[in-house]
Amino acid sequence: MNNIALTTLFLAVSTLPSSLKAENKVIYGNDDRLEYFQAPADQRKLADSVVSLWQTWDLKKEGDNYSLRTARFADAVGVCASEPFSQQPLGAFCSGTLVGEDLIMTAGHCVRTQEDCDNTMFVFGFRNDESGTAPSVVPASQVYSCRSIEKWALQMGGPAPEEPGAAGLGADYALLRIDRAAKGRQPLAVNRGASPAKGTPLFVIGHPVGLPLKVAGGAAVR
Repeated sequence: MNNIALTTLFLAVSTLPSSLKAENKVIYGNDDRLEYFQAPADQRKLADSVVSLWQTWDLKKEGDNYSLRTARFADAVGVCASEPFSQQPLGAFCSGTLVGEDLIMTAGHCVRTQEDCDNTMFVFGFRNDESGTAPSVVPASQVYSCRSIEKWALQMGGPAPEEPGAAGLGADYALLRIDRAAKGRQPLAVNRGASPAKGTPLFVIGHPVGLPLKVAGGAAVR
């Protein structure tokens, strides 16, 4: 389904542990975010191709592993203890999707320059297990560096939306080449056909505010 491939490209931005600051975020409708292990099998398969983006200084090489520098969500942005996922770690600053054996698609505002690229690492598998624990250490085999920006667009203004209250935004994407082919991960197809019609149902996979991977459904094209 084209809309499934498309949804994985609309991924959330988060706050870095190295530069923590609160930003205005909005959840429209019910908060139905699921952990990876709670999602249906077909969505988990897609989620295996979603990656978290980290600043290089928030990872430390330790033998065959990397340790991740994170902060507790409640401490980082001051949310109440009752807020969903408030006790979980956050650390990634954006999400991306594997769309080629060594190509990652993400938002253009996440990586704007080659310097940004040089300071970005990609971590697969930052997600909670069934005990509710996210990894603080990941195998080096699941960590990749950013080699180059292959294509990039960021248009902060766009056509006026038909729906009142909807943001008028233009293209916002980056196609990044990583340092080697991603092993054990299936590149996802990019929708190159017609744009999904208004009202088309979709779901989103990513790392909202840098949290361990979440799957959220119940959305629709606006």
